Amino acid sequence: TIRTELKKIAEDLGVWNPSTVKMTPYPTAILTTGATLRFRTADNPDSMRGPNLSGIWLDEGSQMHEDAYKICIACLREGEQGWLTVTATPNGMNHWTYERFGTQQPNTELFHCPTKNNPFLPPDFADTLSKQYVGAWALQELGGLFVSMEGAEFPSEFFDGILFDDWPSDVDSYLKVMSLDPSKGKADASGDF
Repeated sequence: TIRTELKKIAEDLGVWNPSTVKMTPYPTAILTTGATLRFRTADNPDSMRGPNLSGIWLDEGSQMHEDAYKICIACLREGEQGWLTVTATPNGMNHWTYERFGTQQPNTELFHCPTKNNPFLPPDFADTLSKQYVGAWALQELGGLFVSMEGAEFPSEFFDGILFDDWPSDVDSYLKVMSLDPSKGKADASGDF
């Protein structure tokens, strides 16, 4: 279905034209400005292939597979290089959205918006959640920040600078392996992260 929020904003701006809305094969609406809005699901990223687009908005990007992003950016070719916006609650520092948007990549800008600043939420919504969420979970869910979640035996900061992006070409000449199992024995019923 067409996102209720987008329809309401278009109506408020006076650009919504209900006579141009088509629901098949995918929901599509043409605004009075001539702009076409195409709605797709990222459940099957391949279904997003094909159209030439001026811009893309991936809503809830942290719930999508990275393939959705990779396929979409190839569609930004309608006349000139288009724009892409991703809105999401961060999903940790091991998620593809952190790599793409949280690490100062070229031609990328990151904006943090805490839940309390969302004008579309009920007035006490953020305050109610803040009484339930604590620590890194609160920073992620309410602060919109990329964080390492609590509970891991070894924090990710322990490994800064020892990993690599590209596998060394001459790895056979100096291959050494170390493994570490912080098992606590039978008493650790919950397992290791």
